[in-house]
Amino acid sequence: MVGTYDIQLVALSIVVAVIASYVALDLAARVAASQGGKGARYWLYGGAISMGTGIWSMHFIGMLAFRLPIPMSYDIPVTLLSLLIAMIVSGFALHTVSRDILSMRRLLSAGLYMGIGIVAMHYTGMAAMQMAPPIRYDPLLFALSVLIAIVAAMAALWIAFQLRSETVLSAFWKKTGSALVMGAAISGMHYTGMAAAIFAPNSLCTVDPQKINNVWLAGTIGGFTFLFLITTLLISVFDARLADHSAKLAAIIKNANDAIISRAFDGTVLSWNAAAERLFGYSAAEAIGRPIGELIHLPEARARIMQNIEAVHRGEAVALYETRRRTKDGRVIDVLSSVSPIRNSTGEISGASVILHDISALKLAEKNLRLASQVIENSQEGVMITDASNHIISVNPAFAAITGYAPQEVIGKTPTILSSGMQSKEFYQAMWASIKATGHWKGEIWDRRKNGELYCEAMSVSTVKNPHGEILYHTAIFSDITERKQAAEQLNYLAQYDTLTGLPNRNLFRDRLTHAMARAKRNELMLALMFLDLDRFKEINDTLGHTAGDAVLQAVAKVMKESLRDVDTIARLGGDEFTLILEDIAHVDQVTALGEKILKIFTDPLIIEGREIYVTASIGITLYPFGVDDIDALLQTADIAMHHAKEEGRNTYEFYAPEMNAHAAANLDMENLLRHALERQEFTLHYQPKVAVKSGRITGVEALLRWNSKELGSISPAKFIPLAEKTGLIVPIGEWVLRTACAQNKAWQEQGLPPLLMSVNLSPRQFRQKNLLEMITAGLQDAGLKPCFLELEITESMIMLHPEKAIAILQELHQFGVQLSVDDFGTGYSSLAYLKRFPVQKLKIDQSFMQDLTVDRDDAGIVTAVVAMAKSLGLAVVAEGVETAEQLAFLAKLKCEEYQGYYFSRPVPASEFSRLFHAADDVVPKGANSTSAG
Repeated sequence: MVGTYDIQLVALSIVVAVIASYVALDLAARVAASQGGKGARYWLYGGAISMGTGIWSMHFIGMLAFRLPIPMSYDIPVTLLSLLIAMIVSGFALHTVSRDILSMRRLLSAGLYMGIGIVAMHYTGMAAMQMAPPIRYDPLLFALSVLIAIVAAMAALWIAFQLRSETVLSAFWKKTGSALVMGAAISGMHYTGMAAAIFAPNSLCTVDPQKINNVWLAGTIGGFTFLFLITTLLISVFDARLADHSAKLAAIIKNANDAIISRAFDGTVLSWNAAAERLFGYSAAEAIGRPIGELIHLPEARARIMQNIEAVHRGEAVALYETRRRTKDGRVIDVLSSVSPIRNSTGEISGASVILHDISALKLAEKNLRLASQVIENSQEGVMITDASNHIISVNPAFAAITGYAPQEVIGKTPTILSSGMQSKEFYQAMWASIKATGHWKGEIWDRRKNGELYCEAMSVSTVKNPHGEILYHTAIFSDITERKQAAEQLNYLAQYDTLTGLPNRNLFRDRLTHAMARAKRNELMLALMFLDLDRFKEINDTLGHTAGDAVLQAVAKVMKESLRDVDTIARLGGDEFTLILEDIAHVDQVTALGEKILKIFTDPLIIEGREIYVTASIGITLYPFGVDDIDALLQTADIAMHHAKEEGRNTYEFYAPEMNAHAAANLDMENLLRHALERQEFTLHYQPKVAVKSGRITGVEALLRWNSKELGSISPAKFIPLAEKTGLIVPIGEWVLRTACAQNKAWQEQGLPPLLMSVNLSPRQFRQKNLLEMITAGLQDAGLKPCFLELEITESMIMLHPEKAIAILQELHQFGVQLSVDDFGTGYSSLAYLKRFPVQKLKIDQSFMQDLTVDRDDAGIVTAVVAMAKSLGLAVVAEGVETAEQLAFLAKLKCEEYQGYYFSRPVPASEFSRLFHAADDVVPKGANSTSAG
């Protein structure tokens, strides 16, 4: 059985398919746009009904367009089932395109399900015809219809997803074209499915035929569907316009710079825009639904808020007013607030809209402006403001205090009223060039006060411009730095000059020496460097005090400065050390002459505090360029020459020679070895007997230090004792000598020797030790020796340095029981008044008087006088350095008590002393008897 089609109804079905497709595309946009809102579900359900009805209508009209030569009717439940399937498929499609992402996998699966659903709808509708025998289908056409349905579904889903953000307002032509394609695809699938149906020649419809005109029914369904779809479309358009308007209004509120808050009459927050979030710190989620008073209101604002609420109840808007609100973090901010009533759809007032503008920055700016004004008024720095033509328009009190000008005296005038005339025209040209180029200038200027006094100021000038770049004002801020400049100059002076003498110090000296060496090299001339050190200056300080010592240094600086040429430089390096730079030297004779001239200066006494003080100097001289081209090396060679001059007896000058450096290096090596000699046990003691002049018997012994260096061999005490004294090593060495000598004396006593007096020399440094008595006590106690068997020998110069202090120390030692002897008597400057107060028991005549005793009348006279003086003071006398029988006989005539020297014995080690002692007892003593017998 072959059927035919009503062309008009076929065309109607295609039109319905296109319109349904267009509405479906618009519904997809509405469903996607309403996601997350309350209307999303309604649009999904309503859209599914509308879209499903449209698709079903196209299908049913297409079936009505098909005519068979037998009466036809449709099973109502099955027909409605096909309608339900269409709606479900439509809802599934709308849900799919409303998702955020449509991946290829989802598109394929959703297209498959939707295509199957459309096929199910079609063939369910075909089943509603209830044909007997049942309708058969061409497998190929059936499969083609299924494929068309699936491909059409995928295409429809993809197009709907791509155009979902578009509305009928924005993409009419895009959607129209897409609707035509989709409508054609849907129609193609339907009519392909119809073509697949095969009706048997004897087919009958088992449903009771109803006398309904197919054209009328199709037209009715089509008209109803058209009205339904158009109504849906109009609702969509209206909703889109309403949503667009709402979105714009929401965007305005959201992007507003001011906080916009809507609230109910009970204070509950209804909306809270982004500016409110930024201003108060609460997110919209935190704020909405909570009382606004709990969030931002301050207690003191309650009265005004109640007035605002009453005004809103009356339908009145509250104009801008200034108030304060609280933020989430507790800060209180200043705002401008306005309140307007909110009306619902019936016109009733349902709440209030509050707009808040943050004016905290403005209030802060006002506060800062007031503060800046106060700062300027109370600033210690002067402030001057001029107009664009550089006329003064404002000054602060500090300006008046610094310049002496009152404001009314300078306003209207130019800053040249302060000009000192010390800056050149070029200076001001450069200053204004900088101001014009950069808008700033900073520097120092000398100006003149109203009273004519000059002052230095540190000034900063800036320009103030309007938005167009035109200069409005110049501002100058300055401070008086006159005292600071003077202090800086003083510091600079102190950094380069010696405050005591006014001479260049070490820093300036090195700088001048550097330049002098460069000039000498450039001009091919010699340069001489003198290193001058005052002799025995420490004794002046210790004897007369540091004030007198300072006066001596000032006087020396003055007389030397007067004796030098203008091109020469004299500097004080420190202490009593001076350096002289002699430039433009053509011959060495010039240096020699100047050295002689300087030494001659010191032949006349210096008058210090009414007292004549004689000072001498030792001078080391080095020449440049000869061997050294470095400042430090030049200084070192001059210093070495100076020390060599001291070793030569002081009060002289010495030119540097390379062998001096070797000598200095040898001394340095000796010093380094001396520092380790004690721990390396290189020291030993030798003992020289003291003999009674009359009996010739040994009455005592003097401990004498010897050093046998592993590197240098045996070293004379005359070399290492002064070095030990200079370096301070004499203190531990001296303690070792004392302890060793006491222990040896005790050992001799235990060996059976009669008690002897052990003499130990004290150095000046030891004598100044604060723990001297404790050290001596410990040495005696450790050795088990009684104090009466120890004699301490001190030099004449040592006790005369600070006689009163020396007397106190000697008294302590004497009371302790130790014997005391003045060593090298006659070489110093003892005062008899002090000598008789010293608790000493012996005087030792220096060996220098012994050498020519028998042939030199002066030496004989001195020795005779010393012995006579000692006897008058009740002191015993010991003569040292006795080497001949004639010297001993002379001493016997003077009734000198004791002597020591090579005539009796050289100093011997401890191991030989016992033998020497016993041997002396077995022979005729070398005393008075033996000398007289000779």
